[in-house]
Amino acid sequence: MIALDPGDRFAGYTIERQLGAGSMSEVYLAEHPRLPRRDALKVLASLLSVDDGFRRRFSREADAVAALEHPNIVAIHDRGETDGRLWIALAYVDGEDLSRHLAVPLPPAEVADVVEQIAGALDEAARHGLIHRDVKPANIIRGVHGQAMLTDFGIAHSIDEAGELTGTGITMGSVAYASPEQLQAMPIDARADQYSLACTAFALLTGAPPYPRKSSGAVIIAHAHARDPIPSVVEHSRTALPAAVDAVFARAMAKKPADRYPDSRAFAADLATALTADPAAPPPRPEPRQVDSAQIPTVPTPVTRHSVRRSSSSNGLRWQIAARIAVGAALVSVLLAGIAAVGVLDDGDRDSGGSAPVVSAEAAEVLERARQIVCAPFVYNHQTVDTDLARTELLLTGEAKERFTEYAKTNVRIITESRSDSSCSVASLGLSSLAGDTAVVLPVMKLLVTGQSRDRRTASMTMTLQKVGDQWLISRIDSR
Repeated sequence: MIALDPGDRFAGYTIERQLGAGSMSEVYLAEHPRLPRRDALKVLASLLSVDDGFRRRFSREADAVAALEHPNIVAIHDRGETDGRLWIALAYVDGEDLSRHLAVPLPPAEVADVVEQIAGALDEAARHGLIHRDVKPANIIRGVHGQAMLTDFGIAHSIDEAGELTGTGITMGSVAYASPEQLQAMPIDARADQYSLACTAFALLTGAPPYPRKSSGAVIIAHAHARDPIPSVVEHSRTALPAAVDAVFARAMAKKPADRYPDSRAFAADLATALTADPAAPPPRPEPRQVDSAQIPTVPTPVTRHSVRRSSSSNGLRWQIAARIAVGAALVSVLLAGIAAVGVLDDGDRDSGGSAPVVSAEAAEVLERARQIVCAPFVYNHQTVDTDLARTELLLTGEAKERFTEYAKTNVRIITESRSDSSCSVASLGLSSLAGDTAVVLPVMKLLVTGQSRDRRTASMTMTLQKVGDQWLISRIDSR
């Protein structure tokens, strides 16, 4: 991305200074072209503008967020495209984001105040069917008068649908605050934002997110796996806190959404009460509340992005070379995910045999889950490969997981050095059989590898899904 300098003009705005920058966008303090006002001008990377699907989602979601009126949501003033780059003008908040307070945690009373304000913003957005998906300290700005403002509302959702974020559908800095269902490519609702808000409150009270690990992959596993207990805020806080606080976080950060509070305001209210409780009082035993899930807006988690490639095996299953990316003067083979040889077919070549279509509710559930995860082993991003590999392992079991784990140990460097990325979309999906905890699906997927060259493929496969607990996971992949 080409940075703008003070005094430059962009979209009619006059740039004053840069407020921040990331891999996909830059934010500037800019003078409005007509009004006596300064806005925060967020300019997205040009590569996002070339994706027609992203452009449509960007416009649609920016309009939806702009219609929100809430004192704790940073307002959207305008949007557009200039010089091939999409941009969005936000209200400028004179303050600092809360990531600065991780080194020096906020006093408990101030944390309760921030959580109460942001909870109100999240619940208001949920009432309009909007999910933030990226609640974290860096996306909360605290004004000079103590008002907490939630920013990047809805924009993160558009970007991850365009596939420019990590394999988990979230930015690298957000993994520490993401909900288990988001990390596992499951449908999410407002309770995912509640989980992230609780992780944010944990960090503001203790100075670190709840699962500090050496790698992002380890963080993902800690969030998603039930065997990793919810850590104690009381034990990690630098300030003495009542024991009742842990019970509140245990509920708001429950691995299953159904075990959490019905909305973020309920979490905020219990947190404020617990923080002012008698430190000597024993922790309460929270009673589970009945939640009408029909009243909670749900949005599907986008198809994940992951990196995978594999060598031939003695039993005939092998990882097929799906793209060749030029690295310097050499031509390097970059292996795409696949436990079987990837057959290159036209959509019309798909096997139409088998039993008649199954239309039961259980079959519909299997197909919906399959559509969410079948692309996972076939997609990767060279900048986030460690996170992508860890994320993919959560969607695999049995033979598929064993082969993928073996691959991951040896191919990270190849992915990184080749600087290649891959995307995947499901062209068609059929259900071949469903018996108990085992299902066989027939996906046809369109694959695209980008880097110094582009390679498009259509892969027709047979995938076996196994139900583990309450989740369907990929256990085997074969070519067709």
